[in-house]
Amino acid sequence: HRILHNIRLGVTKRVGIAVLISSSESPNKFLLGQDESLINNKLGEKGDWSLPMGYTRQQDSFANGIKRALQQEVFANETIENKFPKNIIPSDPQPIFCINIADIKVYVFKLELTKNYIFSSFKLKKHHYFYPSEVQKLKTRGGVIDIFKMYLTGSLQTPCNSDFNQNLCLLPLKAKIG
Repeated sequence: HRILHNIRLGVTKRVGIAVLISSSESPNKFLLGQDESLINNKLGEKGDWSLPMGYTRQQDSFANGIKRALQQEVFANETIENKFPKNIIPSDPQPIFCINIADIKVYVFKLELTKNYIFSSFKLKKHHYFYPSEVQKLKTRGGVIDIFKMYLTGSLQTPCNSDFNQNLCLLPLKAKIG
């Protein structure tokens, strides 16, 4: 109920990072993985496709937030082996936009990888590059489709509430009607 209350008030209590990762070979395809960590079914179900994303602390720099998300969701083995590719994160990254997903203000960044990497994570499995049109057909965690819609339409006003939030707000109403 706390999340719905905050959404209705337009309040964000937490901060997150999402990363649109493409490769220089295919700059119009983006990396997603199947999220094995989802436990709150309002945000999605185990196995839903997700961008690399995660919570960050408000006092963290964007570079640290991106690094944490990549360490956990894209480069876990490299992090354990102390081989994390630090050079892929700009020294002063700036979000391309931000979006409110549930009660989380998510800053979205774009990275282009110039090398081929083997991806590893305890959270995301089966990493794969997809065209945005393919992502629209996948079963995704909450907010992923909204991120792609904003990216593709260029409607990058900050911050923007997601369609996901609007649907969450309607859940109690739909339960009363249904």
